[in-house]
Amino acid sequence: MSSALVFLESERKWWKEAVVYQIYPNSFKDSNGDGVGDLRGILPKVDYMKDLGVDVVWLCPIYKSPWNDGGYDISDYREINDNYGTLEDWEALKDALHERGMKLLMDLVVNQTSSESAAGTTGDRPPTTPVESAIPLTIGSYSAWTYDEATDEYFLTLFDKTQPVLNWTNPEGADGFRIDVINLIAKADGYPDADVARPDQEYQHGVLHHANQKCIAKSCPITTP
Repeated sequence: MSSALVFLESERKWWKEAVVYQIYPNSFKDSNGDGVGDLRGILPKVDYMKDLGVDVVWLCPIYKSPWNDGGYDISDYREINDNYGTLEDWEALKDALHERGMKLLMDLVVNQTSSESAAGTTGDRPPTTPVESAIPLTIGSYSAWTYDEATDEYFLTLFDKTQPVLNWTNPEGADGFRIDVINLIAKADGYPDADVARPDQEYQHGVLHHANQKCIAKSCPITTP
């Protein structure tokens, strides 16, 4: 086997080769006769998707939403929208997919939020820049800028008027995010003992030794303790 082929085999990732099946739950399958698709309606189709050769099920947003933009206007990321079912229904779907060797991919909407979410109703500074510093813009038949009485400013909307766009480059906010103990998120299968790097010590620091082998020793960028 050539060295090039060995390299390609080592670089294979499931998300590069998977067959992904997208589901918009609202119109997929109704389990309770109310005319709206739901999470329980997907369950009987799991075996069918497996037979098709599906590796990953991509689920469009199912979070709590006032439903002004088909569920993409999310008011609470921690709750399932009532018409879709419950968190227990989601758990049942996830387990059914995993039992058949398939993965579940959730849709994450972070460009905008719902005006009914905590970020849109607290009365804090709008998540976008004031209209005075913006170029006039229209979306469809209405202005892209919506007036907010609580702050006496305007917020940007690129889709529905009830979806304030979040400003991820706000100079008045933080300049970045420091993720705590990111080095501990991934764990080796089986939780093996660390290699003995310092024979004079009773305990070995497995995380730092592993990081040194995989990244620090190879001069990976932006490595901090």
